[in-house]
Amino acid sequence: MDVQVSTLCYIPKRNIKYYVAYAGAAIINDIQRKKDAGLVIDCTRGKKILSVVYLQSGEAVLVNTKLSTLHTRMEEAEKKEKE
Repeated sequence: MDVQVSTLCYIPKRNIKYYVAYAGAAIINDIQRKKDAGLVIDCTRGKKILSVVYLQSGEAVLVNTKLSTLHTRMEEAEKKEKE
């Protein structure tokens, strides 16, 4: 089951480790380290970064989707998997 994390960006639910708001020094510093290592995918299309989706592979995906919206989409994906 794929989860829409941004406009035109879908990620298989099994590949998502966790997702957080893009706020706080710890998250921002972690993203900078990952950018330096080439482990960041930017799916914001030039808009403000609102959330970060961490993948099982260690990569991070920057999205312009609110954390609450991501949470709702993840819950919907879980419900569809159970059906």
